[in-house]
Amino acid sequence: MQHKFTPTKHLKRAALTLLALIMTCATAWAQEVQTYYIDENGNTQTVTATVLTGSESTLDAGWYVVNSDIIHNGEIECNGDVRLILADGNTLTVNSGNDFAVNAFQSLTIYGQTLGTGTLSASCSSHTFSCDAITICGGTVTASNTSDSFCTIAANDIIISGGTVSVSNTSNSSTVNVIDTYEITISGGTVNVSGAGTAITASNTLTISGGTVTASNTSNSSSVHVIDADYITISGGTVNVSGAGTAIHAYNTLTISGGTVTASNTSSNAIYAIDITISDGTVNVSEATTAIKASNTLTINGGNVSVTDDQFGIYSSGGTITINSGNITATVNVYGIYSDSGTITINGGTVSINSNDTGILTGIGTLTINGGKVTATATGYGIFSPSRTITLRWTNSDDFIKASSYYGTVKVANGFAFLTDDTPPVQVSGTVSDLSLINGKKLTPDLT
Repeated sequence: MQHKFTPTKHLKRAALTLLALIMTCATAWAQEVQTYYIDENGNTQTVTATVLTGSESTLDAGWYVVNSDIIHNGEIECNGDVRLILADGNTLTVNSGNDFAVNAFQSLTIYGQTLGTGTLSASCSSHTFSCDAITICGGTVTASNTSDSFCTIAANDIIISGGTVSVSNTSNSSTVNVIDTYEITISGGTVNVSGAGTAITASNTLTISGGTVTASNTSNSSSVHVIDADYITISGGTVNVSGAGTAIHAYNTLTISGGTVTASNTSSNAIYAIDITISDGTVNVSEATTAIKASNTLTINGGNVSVTDDQFGIYSSGGTITINSGNITATVNVYGIYSDSGTITINGGTVSINSNDTGILTGIGTLTINGGKVTATATGYGIFSPSRTITLRWTNSDDFIKASSYYGTVKVANGFAFLTDDTPPVQVSGTVSDLSLINGKKLTPDLT
């Protein structure tokens, strides 16, 4: 039987199909919005981004925005160059259980907006973030895990230029690093890292040029470092480090050229490297066994260095100590400035040592003061060099040397002379045969 063609019926079907198509397009269009973010230089940029709903387990290369409170249970995989905007006042929560929370095979970049109140909160019992490269420019990022085997953030490269970043491991394992990376660069933002293991470890370089970094170690083990890297450079920002082990540990070089560094509450070395150079900035160390230790050279070219500790203040176990400028204050129980097998040379700056044992000491090397304002007060000897000569001279007219006592052969450099603060002053030059003439006396340049 032949059916009769009914135009009205077909028109209705066509209309319904068109309406479904329109709704599908509208839904797809609604998933992309024009939004803004603050870039790594602090500038406002606009971009079209895909709105996250919380159901996504995979993010391909592109821009995404969190503009509502959403929860994702499980792992999020990032393929390619993924850029995530945390819109102000909104939170993406990732609860992953035993899996990775965020796994980026290439790069993940996180941006915030004006207020920085957009949040990414991720937690799991494995690597919370496992990335080839992660960059955080803004927003609030919180990462935590409970694993006694996996670090919280594992990445080849980490860059933090803004935002608030809090990273923690709540297990009691001192063998698990909280952040484990090849290179980490921090130029801004607020970074808080804590755990029983090493807070931040970089197998190559750790560079801090800005921001505020607070790292703490809750372990009682003196062998667990708090910040640990092959090479460490601090040129700005505020760095606060505390823990039972070495607070700042560099296997090769540590360079401080700016910023404020505070290390405390350690039963080991507060700051350690093979070679240490401080040229500017402020370094404060308290509650440490040894404040600043280099196994080779330790050079201070400027800045403000203040140490209060149980044993050694500024110490080189196998090389030289050179102070060219800066303000150095040490209050210690044993040795203020100590070179075990190398030399100590003070060319300038203001050096003030107060010790319950010995102020400035060389083991087998020479001790030379060429200039500066040097005060060494100790219950034992102020300046001590048992096997080598202590050479004194001045560079500027306002230089002075005042030691509570001397031990060793003391010689004023050829062509120079000092005056004591006796009344009348006593001129001191050449080899000083009677050390009582200068013990406890302030020596000032004889300009005549």
